Amino acid sequence: LRAPATMAEEPRTPLVEAGATADDGDSGSAEGGVDAEPELHKAGWLWKLGKGGVSWKKRWVELSLERRAFAYKVDPTSAAIDVVGLREVGCSAVRDPYFGGTTMMTQFKVESEGRTWHFRVTEERGDSTVSEWILAFQQVIGREIGEPAQRVVVATAFKDRAALSVVKEPRCAPATGQVRVRMIMASVSQLDQAILDKAVSLNGVSVPFVPGAGLVGVVDAIGPGTWTGVEVDTIVAALPLVGGFSEYMLLPAAQVVPVPDRVDAGKIACLTVEYVAAWQMMHRVVQVREGNRILIHGAAGSIGQALIALCKLVPGHSPVTVYGTAGAGQHDALKAMGVTPLDYVGDWAAALHAACPEGVDFVFDGIGGDHYKRSLAVLKKGGHLVGYALHQGGGARAKLGGMLSSKKSHTYNIANAARAHFDHYAADLLTLMKLVQTAKIDPPVDHVYPMRNFAAALLGLQTRGRMGKVLLCRDNEAALAAAEA
Repeated sequence: LRAPATMAEEPRTPLVEAGATADDGDSGSAEGGVDAEPELHKAGWLWKLGKGGVSWKKRWVELSLERRAFAYKVDPTSAAIDVVGLREVGCSAVRDPYFGGTTMMTQFKVESEGRTWHFRVTEERGDSTVSEWILAFQQVIGREIGEPAQRVVVATAFKDRAALSVVKEPRCAPATGQVRVRMIMASVSQLDQAILDKAVSLNGVSVPFVPGAGLVGVVDAIGPGTWTGVEVDTIVAALPLVGGFSEYMLLPAAQVVPVPDRVDAGKIACLTVEYVAAWQMMHRVVQVREGNRILIHGAAGSIGQALIALCKLVPGHSPVTVYGTAGAGQHDALKAMGVTPLDYVGDWAAALHAACPEGVDFVFDGIGGDHYKRSLAVLKKGGHLVGYALHQGGGARAKLGGMLSSKKSHTYNIANAARAHFDHYAADLLTLMKLVQTAKIDPPVDHVYPMRNFAAALLGLQTRGRMGKVLLCRDNEAALAAAEA
């Protein structure tokens, strides 16, 4: 952390200790202004925003607790490009909004003596996070800066559950047009798994990021000059797609949906992803009517159970007949729900043809790929296939070729649907919340995990035989303190 004696390519600022003057210089000897190389408090690679705010350059950054200063270089062995004393300083995280949600913070800025430096973490595994850099600056400055910390689940790599961990990061204040929501319950869904595995690609989401597609929480702060229609302490639901596995989250004020009074937050969290998806497939993608016969693949899954529950609410004198594929261990539970179970391991198509030789009106297929052809074959003439497989790529229509002459196929993705028509999402979620409020539907909850046990929550999605929703909640402070001890 020393400015060179000679200035070569870029102007450099000499390191001046507190109370000293620029005339003290930096001779690099024991007799000069710097007695020895100061011990580094923190050092690492960061991206630095260049002049004009156009391009980012990778720089080696060093923090000195002894000198209360930071320096940045081209590489660890080169001379400092600039050395900045940290006296009147501010250091804050910068969070980039992404559709109703946010990725993990990757940027922060340092302000000192009228100058501002913007930095971005390298996003390479093993490198420091924004929170770690801000904490280091706080320690150098000698006081806390910015908002208090919060815990979040962060993914530092795709397709690697070992790259998930709980970390602390600053709790940002909401800007104009935003609200800050304190999480009560977060949905843990196959959509989260698909995003973590990059089976679903969302524009603007790269590692590191905070997963969590749906949540219910309490508005605890509103950005200045923001008209929201909600007040502080209002319970709201949202579909951020990413960012929900955090204690506090910034959301666009226009993309939170108030929750009716006297409704369990866990039940509402069940609605945010699977139930809205089921409702929209049944009522916006196709129109399921009384007397229809439908086949649900993966009927014991969260979306399958939601489709079954909503089929019972279809008005009319003739009920909807539901067939569902599932493992043998889940057949009794499906029978209790009024479903005719089919063993997905065996020849389910033959079994369905024996029970319903004329074919079904609708097939809801969350498997995708070549499975679509088998689903199409059990449809009656004029029937509809709704494919909602998260990994279906180009969609069912591209895979079915000329087989669509007398039958119709549709693809559905809740992320795309909500981005295109958030007003539809909000209206459908509100409809479902009223159905919960009036006890017309009762989404089952299998288990609620504290945030520190997020790995068990994700594993719970893959456990066969479960017939309920997996949720994540904030850590109990006393339990967390005991676990850390």
